Amino acid sequence: MVKRLSLFLTCRDSLIHIPHSPASTFKILNALIALETGVIEDTNEVIKWDGVNPAWDKWNQDQTLATGMKYSALWAFRA
Repeated sequence: MVKRLSLFLTCRDSLIHIPHSPASTFKILNALIALETGVIEDTNEVIKWDGVNPAWDKWNQDQTLATGMKYSALWAFRA
């Protein structure tokens, strides 16, 4: 059931009270923090791949912030 409340649209109200993993949304925050603090200079700075073979071929290479977001390369956003 979909219910419109003011500016918010909710679906399955019972689910809003259950904690959920942030999943890939944490990459947005980590990217902004890295840029703001100068850990990464810009979206084209290369993040070196550690050689560990992750799940997808697109992850098995150096990434930039832009390609890390594009391919959802989880390893590039870990500390």
